Amino acid sequence: MSDWFETMEDQFWLHPDEVGEREAHFVLKALHLRRGDAVLDAPCGAGRVSFHLARAGCVVTGLDLREAFIRRARLRLRTAGLHGTFRALDLRRLNAENQFEGILNWAGSFGYFTAAENGQLIAAFIRALRPGGYLLVEQPNREHLLRHLRPVMRKDTTVFHSRWDGQSQRVITRRIVAGVEDRRNSSSMRLYTPAQMRVLFEQHGLTVEQLHKSIRFDAYGPSAPRMIIVGRKARKGARRKGVKP
Repeated sequence: MSDWFETMEDQFWLHPDEVGEREAHFVLKALHLRRGDAVLDAPCGAGRVSFHLARAGCVVTGLDLREAFIRRARLRLRTAGLHGTFRALDLRRLNAENQFEGILNWAGSFGYFTAAENGQLIAAFIRALRPGGYLLVEQPNREHLLRHLRPVMRKDTTVFHSRWDGQSQRVITRRIVAGVEDRRNSSSMRLYTPAQMRVLFEQHGLTVEQLHKSIRFDAYGPSAPRMIIVGRKARKGARRKGVKP
């Protein structure tokens, strides 16, 4: 797999900071989080959502591949007198068990690995959840994206060339930065339908309880740009609180 994760410019990874509070409010309700609950934000970017989860009293752990983002997340919380644990980590190396009441994979960060690795990541998230815990995955709505897919798109000095591969069910994108084409600047994202995501969740032991199209909790529809799916791990015992990962 190419290292395009590292070559992508920050501006295309990070959403504006001002939306973080609204996003976190949605996450708190969707994951049924309470003060003292442990939550994993993976990937966490620069801590836009993690910051507000920590302000709400959650015990926050954030993981992201990019060390620069992790440093920014740590500084963001430390400056505000908040606490959180942040580590640079490829999510495919996640190895935790029964540690979190809630896990969020936010802002279209799912589907970039192989189909097998995507399933393994869901399984790793579930292992990391405590019984009764919730997993949230937010991603582009496949039907909407394919209806509006632009083969060529320009943002500042970067030109994106995108195409749909029906056999692999992936959007494949090349980036030309300032007129320079680098083989590393190519990404491939597997897009799942709601039914496929439900199967993926249920195959690994999650019961799907919510399907939304936005942080307003409105019901999912095929015309929605985004899809938010929330599943719950079977409850085998009481939730434990206050244990730091």
